[in-house]
Amino acid sequence: RSQYFFDKLMHAGVTAFDVIGLTYYPYWNGSLADLRANLANLAARYHKKILIVETAYPWTLAGTKPGDWVRTADQLPDRKTLPATAEGQENYFRQLRRLLQEVPDHRGLGFFVWEPGWLTVDPKAGERIPTANLAMFDGHGAALPSLDAFSAQDGSAARPRPRPRPSE
Repeated sequence: RSQYFFDKLMHAGVTAFDVIGLTYYPYWNGSLADLRANLANLAARYHKKILIVETAYPWTLAGTKPGDWVRTADQLPDRKTLPATAEGQENYFRQLRRLLQEVPDHRGLGFFVWEPGWLTVDPKAGERIPTANLAMFDGHGAALPSLDAFSAQDGSAARPRPRPRPSE
């Protein structure tokens, strides 16, 4: 679909763009291997930088209900290596970052997480949000390990800790 879309743009004469922006949700768009192949093809074919403009991954399937975006492990193409757990979510973001670093000719720019702070309940409506298990914070607002995937280029540094207050 990506190639079809950008071929149509090019055929129509739309060539003055610098970045290809893609949405990637594994539960809708396929495995990381599928994404890797798509990114390699796009980079080679169009010679543009590529940015994943929105993505998310579940940290749990517990408590899901009809209407939630991700309710079952069967929706996750890489579920054997990336389960819907806090650690699976962290590993998803680490693997996604590595995959983008491997895009040919250094054309992978990075990614944005879609609504990482969306907590369990919509305060205005008082209703459970169908994407609560895709946030990077648990239902009580505590940070999940997936935030560590953003700390250092090699992923080894720990999440920044609050600074101690200077003594008064």
